[in-house]
Amino acid sequence: MQSILIAQTALQARLLLDMGYSPVLAVVMTQQASASEVARQTGVPLKRVHHRLTRLLGAGLIEVSAEQKRGGRAIRLYRALAAEYTVPFELTDAATLEELMARMYRPFVEALVRGQATVIQATMIQATMIQATMIQQERSELRLRLDAAHQLMYNLGPRPDELWQAYGTAGTALLLPPDAQYLHGELRRLRAWATERHSTSDDARSYLLGLMFTPGELEE
Repeated sequence: MQSILIAQTALQARLLLDMGYSPVLAVVMTQQASASEVARQTGVPLKRVHHRLTRLLGAGLIEVSAEQKRGGRAIRLYRALAAEYTVPFELTDAATLEELMARMYRPFVEALVRGQATVIQATMIQATMIQATMIQQERSELRLRLDAAHQLMYNLGPRPDELWQAYGTAGTALLLPPDAQYLHGELRRLRAWATERHSTSDDARSYLLGLMFTPGELEE
């Protein structure tokens, strides 16, 4: 399957550029797979996988490549119609490339912020409960420690380590081209590591992961 499929409709363009659909589409671009297999490989809930496969099928981006009989019912296998897709910019309904990219990334960034806020809020509630207990016991503890950057941290209540479930950092750096190239490689390797560690265990939890850098400056 070496063909290139050019999007012909606005619906096809939206689905191809939707970050929520890309993991599902990526699986069936490399193999034919059932909805259960797609769910296992991507970590996306099975019900949501069925919905996304149905939309991709209805938009003419994938096909039912085969059916397997199992337990008296047929299991559909799906496969992408092409090894590569092209989206004409005029189908995106965006005025500029910047606007298009903002639309693509906004759902992910908003979900990331919600996730971090949930973890921090839960930790703050826990800290309040611990501090209330400490007050009842008429004692208080203040912990001083160095962080990874050797900055002194003061903490009252839960240890900072308890925030490990949500972490994010953003900033700027002045880098020489070889260092920027090295950073690019390290981020790609870290993403590959996370992909290889994908688990189907019942104890596995879904995480949002963003690794990116680009030449640019923050506006004042």
